Amino acid sequence: MWEIKPTPGKYNCFLGPIVSYAEGFKIDYEAVLLTGWGFACAENSYVPYQNGINLYEILEKIHGIFFERCEFTNKHELLQLLEQSLPNGPVMISVDAIDCPWCLTYEKYSMFHYILILGMQDETLYCIDSYFTSEGVLKWDIKQKSWEGNCITFRTEKVMPKKEDYLNLINSAIEHVKKSSMINELKKYCDILMKKDSFADEMCLYHNDYYAMPILIAFQHLYMRRYNNSDAINYIGQKLHEEDLFNPAAEAFVKAGNCYEKMKSILLKQIIINKVIPAKIQEKMNDIIEAETRSLELLEKIINIIE
Repeated sequence: MWEIKPTPGKYNCFLGPIVSYAEGFKIDYEAVLLTGWGFACAENSYVPYQNGINLYEILEKIHGIFFERCEFTNKHELLQLLEQSLPNGPVMISVDAIDCPWCLTYEKYSMFHYILILGMQDETLYCIDSYFTSEGVLKWDIKQKSWEGNCITFRTEKVMPKKEDYLNLINSAIEHVKKSSMINELKKYCDILMKKDSFADEMCLYHNDYYAMPILIAFQHLYMRRYNNSDAINYIGQKLHEEDLFNPAAEAFVKAGNCYEKMKSILLKQIIINKVIPAKIQEKMNDIIEAETRSLELLEKIINIIE
């Protein structure tokens, strides 16, 4: 079994296994944390989502971590894939969190999720899941008969990223935010949310299990990703020996993360009392818009100075 520890719970379920893998093998990964900068919402949907740039390309080019993805359609295929792949390294697999005994959603709610498999014995898997628990290695006796999803194996190569690679990453993030009209998406989302009358539907669907409500999960992921974005900017600044230039942008991302976290708290309070308070929502969304705009301005300033 591979000796890898779960990372602290500050990454989403997809990034968490990647970070655990990288830290376990002492490989840098921090630049890839900038890829999650984005915000979008579907028409009339109150659940926002992230739409960042290509994560795989950055992992390969800057960190030398390569993915190979394959699909499985049943438990037998999954066990075969794991048996073949685990001797070469840990394997990341998709699961439904409703089947995972250590998850809050166990036997309650279906939730697409990723974990990192470190070893196996017959139909018992040994895994880590830094999103739901920091307990360490989890022993999982697979009971479900039907199971389809994907598994991801890793391979690494020595790479020597250049200054241009880091600057291209920042430029790509800036262009993505502009082309996707992120600031306008935030304003549109604010309008959608303020028109909502109550959170009765969410309360009914999730029986007061606030952790499972998609809107709260979405804002949790958003504030986590902004803190991740800050870590990426600090890392790049260190690599380019330009810490003083990069620090304001890193701090701006932390402020944006704080704003998303406060927005999640406001939403939770309004869900509990089952009442939408438009003025509060508008106030906090304006804070988010201001913080995201400032982050964009500071990254553009970096590019203008350093290129």
